[in-house]
Amino acid sequence: MTNHIHLLILPQNTDGLINFMKLLAQRYTQYFNRKYHRSGKLWENRYKLIPFDPETYYVVLKYIEMNPVRAGLVSDGATYPWSSASYHLLGKENQTIMADCLHDSIFSYKRFFYEEEVTEDLEAIRTSAQQGKAWGKPAFLEELANSLDR
Repeated sequence: MTNHIHLLILPQNTDGLINFMKLLAQRYTQYFNRKYHRSGKLWENRYKLIPFDPETYYVVLKYIEMNPVRAGLVSDGATYPWSSASYHLLGKENQTIMADCLHDSIFSYKRFFYEEEVTEDLEAIRTSAQQGKAWGKPAFLEELANSLDR
């Protein structure tokens, strides 16, 4: 995407996401400021956090990897150079992949990726992202609400 990025992060502990995003923002800002001889803040806003049901991560991954196709930047998500799709779909080496969340199921993900998108999922994920609300199966949403006393 030309003005934002999507990261699918599955933290291993409660502080994992916060620490990762803090480190990412600090290091990238330092790198950018040094490279372009500037100082100060780089990011306009804090990152958006949209909790999702870990059992449906592959649907979210497809949503992210199909964004360049939906935006008309490429005709096949696997050809977008700033995406993990070439790794997940073609097995191409990609230094930006920090961990493989598909656990050797590249063939079933590839089949799923090229199936027609489920409009309900697409709209539900988009709405959740816009509203900053969690997305997933009802049991996950109920468990999340209970854990947060909401």
